[in-house]
Amino acid sequence: MIAEGKAYTWFHHGLLDVATGNHVKDPNFTEPTLEALYEERWGVAPSGDFYDAYKLVKSWRDALQKAFWVNAGNPNKDKLVDALNKMLMDPDSVAAIEKKVGKYEWRTGVDGDNAVKTLKTFITPTAPKSR
Repeated sequence: MIAEGKAYTWFHHGLLDVATGNHVKDPNFTEPTLEALYEERWGVAPSGDFYDAYKLVKSWRDALQKAFWVNAGNPNKDKLVDALNKMLMDPDSVAAIEKKVGKYEWRTGVDGDNAVKTLKTFITPTAPKSR
């Protein structure tokens, strides 16, 4: 296919489900996730040091690639969170965002903090050292 100048998406990396710590299908893609292809091929879910390292890097990218950060105690934090929540309640704003980047879950305030707590559970002594 490459020689013919054609390419296709083989799989996608899915999204991090913060509540479970698992990867789930990205609703913006029809292809299977890496985990689904792996399990289809090998009959078991991926696991081990290399997969832990992959999950660590991929999950941090998922949850934080478009994040706002403010220092602890910033007097404007509540104003920023309120403004973001108002934007996310506005159908016109949401439609404009989804047209540009797809339909994704937004996390603000405590929900964002909880996402970081889930991400930290992926940091093990071996995950960052896997090759």
